[in-house]
Amino acid sequence: LWIPFFAIVVLRLFLLSDMIMTRVATETFKRSVAGSAGNPLLCFVYSFFAHLWLLLWPARLAFYRDPHIFLPWMQVAGVMVMGILAACLPYLYRKDKRICLGLAVFILFLAPTYSPWPVASLVAERYAYVPSLFLSICIASWYERYARKTDNRLRIWFVFMLALVLVVCMVRTVLRNADWRTQRGFWQATVAASPYSARAHNNLGIMYKEAGNYEKAIEELGIAIKLSPRFLQAYNNLGGLYIILGRYEEAARSLKKAIEINPSYVGSYHNMGRIYFEKGDIGGAISWCKRALEVAPDDLRTLNFISQLFAQQGDYEGALHYLQRASRINSRDAQTHLNLAFVYYRKKEYHSALTHCREALRLGYKVPSHFLDMLESYTDFRH
Repeated sequence: LWIPFFAIVVLRLFLLSDMIMTRVATETFKRSVAGSAGNPLLCFVYSFFAHLWLLLWPARLAFYRDPHIFLPWMQVAGVMVMGILAACLPYLYRKDKRICLGLAVFILFLAPTYSPWPVASLVAERYAYVPSLFLSICIASWYERYARKTDNRLRIWFVFMLALVLVVCMVRTVLRNADWRTQRGFWQATVAASPYSARAHNNLGIMYKEAGNYEKAIEELGIAIKLSPRFLQAYNNLGGLYIILGRYEEAARSLKKAIEINPSYVGSYHNMGRIYFEKGDIGGAISWCKRALEVAPDDLRTLNFISQLFAQQGDYEGALHYLQRASRINSRDAQTHLNLAFVYYRKKEYHSALTHCREALRLGYKVPSHFLDMLESYTDFRH
């Protein structure tokens, strides 16, 4: 009975192999930024005790809990405790199967965090949601088996302490929900809980940038780079911010550093093209976009950008070449359809322009009403 199910799972994994390998590469990079250990045994020990501590003492809740500080003495102590726990499992199984089941499921649901091939962050509060249920089963089973047989006063104290813990956790949940009300507030809370997390400072910098607080954004991105000198996304984000401010030399330095760290990161090439575009050098911008497409031939953002550059030079056939290529990659990209509408309009092919304009509108793009009205007028006039 299990063979068809197993075959379907294997086929599914094969079809998703590219996505899985991309995920593994992404998580491997994230762990390198976070300073995570690479040994699966140490990852397992760290993940187990870190999530257990999160449930027992949920004081420092954060989306990113890095850097992961796992000192040698902590590693030795953790492995020894896990060894003792593993040796006691047969005894626990004989004494109370429910406790053993709760512990086993707690470990099983954390499996993605300590997989030999990283597919998830090493520690995250969201990974402890389901394991917390089974930890509760362990506590309830222990209370039923042992605490109820003790003196009545001790049992009352136990129930009182348990109720106190539940109230504290309820208050902590309410406070944590307040952190999620706004993205900026969320990342501010994350930085407060993990002040040495480069990723948290990078994301807070992005939030400040979107809010228009550019000085604070530069400060947070600078902190991210100091904490993790090879954090290429922070360099790329800082370069993009300098472009907005017109500080092109500083932008180029940040972006070239990102390219030096990872020559395959398309975003840095795209932003270098933006620098040349802002400086009025369309040829230089096209050159950098072509380099970006050598790295990532299917990058829609760059395909749309280079088409706009060709259109500005009056080369509408060149613009159409890249836009049609983008449309073949994703026929439901609204920006591509709008750009096709503008190019066809310039070529005086108003029917094609109107078709793509309506498609962009259907896909959710806010097409300028005057442009749509103009195309409809031209098309009616031609008919």
